[in-house]
Order: sequence, then structure tokens, then C-alpha cells
Amino acid sequence: MRVPEHFDAPVGGRFLIEQQVGAGATAHVYKAIDLVLQRPVALKLFTQWDPERTDHPAAREAELLRSLDHPGIVKIWEDGILADLGVPFLALEWLAAGSLRDFAARQQPSIRQLVELGARCANALGALHAAGIVHRDLKPENILLRPVRGADGRGPELLVEPVLVDFGVATRGAVGTLSGTPAYMSPEQARGVTSLDGRSDLYSLGSTLFELLVGRPPHRGPTAIATLARLATTPAPRASLFRPELPRALDDLLVALLSTDSAERPASAAEVESQLLSCLEENDDPYVFPEEPSSRLGSGSSRLVTTIVATAFAASATRDQALHLLLSQGAEAAGLGSDALVGHLGVQGATGREAQAALELGGQLAGWGAAVGIASGRAELRQRAGNGAAYPVGDVVDRAAALAREASPAQVLADATTAELGRGRHEFRLRGDGSSVVGAALRTPLGDGRGGAPFVGREAELARVLGAYERTLSSRRSVLVTVSAEPGMGKSRLQREAVARLSALANPPRIVVQRSDPYGRRHALGAASDLLASMIELPRGASAQQATLAIQETLGPSTLRDGQGEHQLLSRLLANEPLPQSIGPNGARDALWLSMTELAREALRDGPLVFVVEDLQWADPESILWLDHLLGREAEHGALLLACVRPEFWSDYGARFQQRERVRIDLRPLSNQASRSIAAAVLGAAPTDERVT
Repeated sequence: MRVPEHFDAPVGGRFLIEQQVGAGATAHVYKAIDLVLQRPVALKLFTQWDPERTDHPAAREAELLRSLDHPGIVKIWEDGILADLGVPFLALEWLAAGSLRDFAARQQPSIRQLVELGARCANALGALHAAGIVHRDLKPENILLRPVRGADGRGPELLVEPVLVDFGVATRGAVGTLSGTPAYMSPEQARGVTSLDGRSDLYSLGSTLFELLVGRPPHRGPTAIATLARLATTPAPRASLFRPELPRALDDLLVALLSTDSAERPASAAEVESQLLSCLEENDDPYVFPEEPSSRLGSGSSRLVTTIVATAFAASATRDQALHLLLSQGAEAAGLGSDALVGHLGVQGATGREAQAALELGGQLAGWGAAVGIASGRAELRQRAGNGAAYPVGDVVDRAAALAREASPAQVLADATTAELGRGRHEFRLRGDGSSVVGAALRTPLGDGRGGAPFVGREAELARVLGAYERTLSSRRSVLVTVSAEPGMGKSRLQREAVARLSALANPPRIVVQRSDPYGRRHALGAASDLLASMIELPRGASAQQATLAIQETLGPSTLRDGQGEHQLLSRLLANEPLPQSIGPNGARDALWLSMTELAREALRDGPLVFVVEDLQWADPESILWLDHLLGREAEHGALLLACVRPEFWSDYGARFQQRERVRIDLRPLSNQASRSIAAAVLGAAPTDERVT
């Protein structure tokens, strides 16, 4: 049903609308004056409604609200259908102090205030759950605030108490469809469990408190499916990782609330309320934190993990069949809603064939009509309390989810690392962003399974690349490795082999790939911005606002609160937006270099980093200057820059990188023996002693 944008008269002859205050997929909310009751109300008009139905959503929500009587749950005054508009409505208590999110942004409440508000929310949830109702969409926007006067009645300031609102997807009993907001949804909601209890809401309360305390939700991905995939299989980080001054008891309670397994969460809202209040009673100073946060993050190891995300299954039964297939192959897997799934290979034990197995599984899922994304990379494995199971922590799932989103039905997309590890056993068609469309499996795998033909004749050069990487780890100094040769002599093959070997290490580095083209010299800092955008997982075509969030994710929650100009410039650069005309070239250059270097150095704190640049000779001169600068500045952790160049690079840039530690590899033609081995693998003939010319 269509609701008009402007109201010239009281709707239903009763409600004088003042302004719209919210809009969702199924309803709009307005501040209005109820001319009968002579009071302000929140008027909820349901825009998605089938008039042929005998029931209407307003009646269902009204029935739930009338069964509840608690100061922390919104009050209902009236419901029905407006005759003049033909839409169902609810007239609810008007809560003048706005949402909890608005309050947190406006007042910047202390830890103590947020804990007190959380305890009151838990009290309201207790009443809700006692009535057999699960809210299913608890989040900062759905917790409004009621202003109340101070107890003594003398203070001019207004205090607030939280009130739960929006019961549109609340339920008694079984759940029909996946509903809720991904960042606050419980893992069992994300998996499509049809029978939820109050512990699902407790997870959402924990997610809400986590965000208000540290400035971000516990699970955040670039897309909704990436967020769901993370929270369905991955433990949330500790809040103290982002805000070390949090009290220990509060930090531990958040860990329990955000447990992936609902059985490990507190048993009831009353228990959560009691523990929150204890956080205040046991410590007069809630800012005291007795130990280093690193000692409380839990132990973990790091290994190469391959993640599959598949979406758009035509039927839930098909999705369930696919989920069973992944589980039978040893994957840690979970369903997402009714038509998607996520699976991790290499978590319980690595065999070295995880990427190949994922490609084979992905082909089967695509055969059932799914859109599949596969990504491989280093992931930290943390032990989950209770059963000792390990779960991956990292951004591999985000890359897999992004590829699944881009894939068409019955198509598999793989990232560069997965393609390298599967090359020679599957057909791959390279895409512009470095990922590949996965084709059919080759009936007779060629060579060593990575490159079609066997990797021979370049073992010494490969050893020099891997040795340079080892030096970056041992000396914590950055190293430049250049592979120089004319086209067709094997630069890219050597680079691919090096990437595959590095990715297969027990603790592999993070690898960021950039490809320059003959037109790249026209775009100042274009190659450098491409590298940095890939490093922070910023998709092509992203806006400056998206770039700002990605930069903040790397540098920390407080990075952009002061409006630092250099980071705003970097956001524009990464989004390929023009810089402000008020900034001169020299000022922009200095500010950009500063923030670019800070971003790269911060990424190195998370572990080893390898930059791979193809055809560096085509990069713009400003990017080459900055890469030289970065290698000289990064003295704490060390990065490896592996660049393929044509011989003329050194005539153009011979003065660059002179002061850096570097390994220069000039490829020469392969030996006759190596050429015969390659020919034999490709043609299927046995090597002979005949001379190859």
C-alpha cells in the first residue's frame, strides 16, 4: 500500500502527523498528535500489507505488546486499520529522547552508564522471555529512551531509561523466515534455526553493548552475507582488544554473551542483569584494568585456510544437501538462512590440498545452481571454550563472500591465491580484479598442479625469492625483489610459483597483488592506491565513505574522530575521487604519503606482508617513489616487495631503490634439459636427448 509523502489533514480523522521519524521495509513511523487522547504518539503505518488477508501485521504486534506490562517495553495505545488510507496502524508511546545509538553519539556515555543501561535492557528482556516471546531484532536503533526526572526532582537535567521497541519480527514458537539485522543477529538466527529461545536475544544485547563500548559491532563484513558468514562460524573478538581499559568482568561477560554456541551463553536475562550490576558493585572504578589485553586474547595458531561461501540455492533441501557434502569432506561448515552456507577447509588439520578440494566442492555446488566464492589465505585459529574446537579468525571469509556475491548462479569465482594453488588442475579465466572464473577440472592434471607445465629450470631463482622473504622475517627489514626479463621468458610463472609456495607455508604471509598497465603512468599514485585498496579489501568502485570505514578498520576506531585531513585525502584517493582544489600539489603529496605509509605500516603489525606487482615499469613514477619511501621507512616489521619488470625499468629508474636491500633476478633462457621437460609434460612425450632449438 502506498502512503502519501504529505498529510494535509489528520489521518483517520484522529492523528495529526508532524514528521516522519523512521522507515523500514514494511512500515513507516511518524511523530503524531492523537487528537482523541491529546498526547504525542509514535504512529506506525504498515505499507506492505495484503488487503485480502483477514489478519494484519498491526494486530499481531498489538497482541504481543498488550500481553506485556513492563516499563522497559513500549506501551501501545491503539491499533486498527485507517479507513482513509486503507493501511493497518499502531499508535505507540512517544519516546522523546531518541534511540540508544543517538544517545551514545550525542552524550558519549561512560562505561558505567552503558553498563547500567545494559542491565535495564536485560531486565526488560527478562519480562519478554517470561511471556515466551523472542524479540529477534534487538539493536541500538530498536532501544529507545524515555526521559525521566532525577529522583530528587531538583536537577534540571533529564535522565533516561531504555525501552524496547519494534516487535514486528518478534515471535512465540517457531520462526518462519530469516529476519533481523546481520550485525546483531545471533549465530543460530544466521544459520536459519527455526526454534529460537531467549539466548538469541542475549547475543543481540551483547552485540549492542560491544558496539556502544568500542565503536563497532563484533562482526562486521563488507556485505550482509559476509557478516552472516563471520558470525555463524567465527568467535567474536574480545572488546578489550579495542578498548583495553574495560573491566575484566565486563569483558568476560561479553565473551560469554557472544558465544557462537548458545549453550555457552548465560542461561537467562536475569543472570545477565545480575552480572552487569556486579561489574559496577565489585569495582568502584570501572576503568581499572589489571592486566595486559594480549594475555586475555586466547592462544591460537595460524595456517592457510580455504573458505567457501555459496548463495542462491533454489531450495532449502538443496542447501542442506550441499551442507552435508561439505561436512562429509571434513569442512567446518554452517548454513546461512535457508539458501546459503559457509565452509572452512584446513581448520582441523592441513593436508596441503584444501584449495584443490574447495575447487572440486565448489564445482559440485555450482552444479546445483549456487553462486560460489572461494578464497584462501592466512587465518589465525583460536580455540573456543567448552569443546576445544578451533575456528578461523581473519578476512578470508570476507573475500569469499564478496566473490559469491559477484558470482552468477552456477558459477564459481576464486581469489588469486586459490587459483594459484589450483592451477594445472582446473581451467581459470582471469578477471580484471585479479580473481578468476573457475572452469572445468582438467581430466589429466598437468605438471605439479600449479602451473600447467612442471616448474623446472628456475629453482635457483625461486630459492632467491623465498630466501629474501626469510630475511624479512629474521631481520625485520624490507626487501625488494625484482624479476627482470623480456616478455615470454617466465617472469609471471616464477612469480606465481613464489606466491603459491609462500601461501602454502605453515604460517603464510598476507599477499597483496597489483597489476600495472601501459596507461598507468597517467594516474599519479594509481599503482600505490591499487595496492593499498587491495590491502584493506576495498572493492572497486567503492565510495570515499566506504574507503574511510576501511581505513578506520585498519588503523583503529579512533583514527578519524578528529577529522584528520590526510586520512580524508587518502579516502578520496582510494575511491578515485578528485582531491579538493584548495589543497596545493605539494601539500596533498606530503599528506597522502604520510597517511599511505601509516596505513601500510599498521597492516604489517598484523603479520608478514608481501606486495606483488606485475609490470612495475608501467606504474606511475609517483607510486614508484612512494614504494621506495615505504621500503626505507618500514624498519619495525619488514615487507617483501616482489616486482616483475622489463629490462628497461632499470634504465628509467636506476637511481631508485639504491639505498634499499634488494635482490635483482635477471632471467636467462631456460636450459635445453628444462625445455625438454616442459615439452614432454605439455605434449605427453618422453624426454629425449635430442636438442631443442
